[in-house]
Amino acid sequence: MASAKERAQQLSQEIRDAIRAARAASTRARTAGEEFRKLLVQVEVEAEAARNVVEYPGGRYECNACHQPVIFTDTQSELPPCDSCGRSSGYSGPPPRVLHVVPATPRKFSAGLYECKQCHAPLALVEGSNALAPCEFCGAMEFRAP
Repeated sequence: MASAKERAQQLSQEIRDAIRAARAASTRARTAGEEFRKLLVQVEVEAEAARNVVEYPGGRYECNACHQPVIFTDTQSELPPCDSCGRSSGYSGPPPRVLHVVPATPRKFSAGLYECKQCHAPLALVEGSNALAPCEFCGAMEFRAP
């Protein structure tokens, strides 16, 4: 059986290890949060593009995958997969014309990072929402943008 002193030393080491792990996790979370903020800009651009109703004019295009040239004689609302490689990776060519933009549905909570008001735990929201789930750590329902 271990003495009280040996057990105290073991617990002291466990505490130091836990603190190191918590600091490392905090650093990873901070880095992930910064990357999330940067990536969120691209997510918003993609969402904006998805809400646009576009028309591709006729002309010469080139497959982004195999670089095979393709000529479309008519306007297209959606470009088909490449006849040569079969991929749908898009085409380089004349820019599409935006015919109509469907406005985004307003949400109470927009996409972004939020922080629990009680325990300060982070919450990453990729798409806008009208409600947030309770905090995973403390169960609180109140969040704020940091």
